[in-house]
Amino acid sequence: RQLSRFRLSNHVLHIEKGRHTRPKTPVDKRVCILCKTNQIEDEFHFICVCKVFQDLREDFFKIIKTMGFYGNYFSLNDIFNFVEGSFNLGKLLEKMFEKRKELMKS
Repeated sequence: RQLSRFRLSNHVLHIEKGRHTRPKTPVDKRVCILCKTNQIEDEFHFICVCKVFQDLREDFFKIIKTMGFYGNYFSLNDIFNFVEGSFNLGKLLEKMFEKRKELMKS
């Protein structure tokens, strides 16, 4: 379910939520408030960049590498295409969104 919501942009990341505010929040203002890097909180940032989720990401990439996917650059499409059928990406997203939810409360 999380994977479907993520791919359909039906999630709580600021890139999506800013589209639904009135007036719309400018894209450059839809930043990640968790890692405080002033980067836009979009899908790529959430999965591949945000320092808050580094621990979950490292476990995820370890699994990818054991499956034979090596390289220095992972695009979001590479991750979805390679992992979707082999690893439960939905579980990773579930953990990440749960952690985000807890951090947003504090």
